Amino acid sequence: MRQYLKNFTLIVIYVLVAFTMYMPPLQANVIYQAFNEPFNTLKSELESIKKLGLTHIQVSHPQKSNQDPAWWARYQPIDFEEIQSPLGSEKDLKELILITLAHRKNINLKIIIDVVLNHMADVSTYTLNLKYPKFSKKHFHTQKCIEYDFNRQEVIKGWLGCSLPDLKTETSYVREQAKKYLTKLLILGSDGFRFDSAKHIEPDFFKTMLNVATSDKYSYGEVVGNIMDVTDFHLLSLMIQAFRENGDLRTQHNISMNISLGQYGQKYIMNWGKSNRGGLKIGSQTSLFFIKQLQ
Repeated sequence: MRQYLKNFTLIVIYVLVAFTMYMPPLQANVIYQAFNEPFNTLKSELESIKKLGLTHIQVSHPQKSNQDPAWWARYQPIDFEEIQSPLGSEKDLKELILITLAHRKNINLKIIIDVVLNHMADVSTYTLNLKYPKFSKKHFHTQKCIEYDFNRQEVIKGWLGCSLPDLKTETSYVREQAKKYLTKLLILGSDGFRFDSAKHIEPDFFKTMLNVATSDKYSYGEVVGNIMDVTDFHLLSLMIQAFRENGDLRTQHNISMNISLGQYGQKYIMNWGKSNRGGLKIGSQTSLFFIKQLQ
């Protein structure tokens, strides 16, 4: 009996070893959000970013937007067709992408571009008559504040902050303008997109947008389920607890709050580079790392 148990144990060990040897390894893609960081500044940081083990850089919205230099103004587009902002010009963005392409074997960094397609800027020159370079009054929903009372139609058609004109993303014309913008970014060399305010747009919109890019492009959203990956904001507090000074990785065992996102959940770590948070920062910029686990 003892010999039988010994032989059985050896067989189990051999099976486990064989399974481990042939099991495909997991790969972690780590995306650095270069939040409101000028494109020319990023050019000089590529080697440092790569040395940290990062695989992607998410750049902030490049399209013409509210000209206020504050970060929130990048989330207020004026013209989808023109790439010109306080972060840089179309030429600056293209040069950044070309550098990563030219050195892909050595640096192996990819560029993901943050895009805002839900609304337009709150700038009186344009909001007075709801007249933008590509949109007029008929392309916007009637102004209505969002009360976030679980009324989906209000969330989708209401104006963010009661002041950002909400585009009729359900219409063919608006979708066509959005597709043209994404296509332009792809031609420049974008490796994917992050869709801002995704929960404020009907899910069917993204099925149309994702058809613009080839399957090797990676896209994700600021919360929209079962169509593309989404950012798992709930994990932030746990990650801060684990990686702060005197933190404990064992706190990560409590992940019940993340189960609802399932395979679409994209984990992230926020790191402001402050002493009370500990950790790392790149240059003088805020660091936000998204971790995407690929099977």
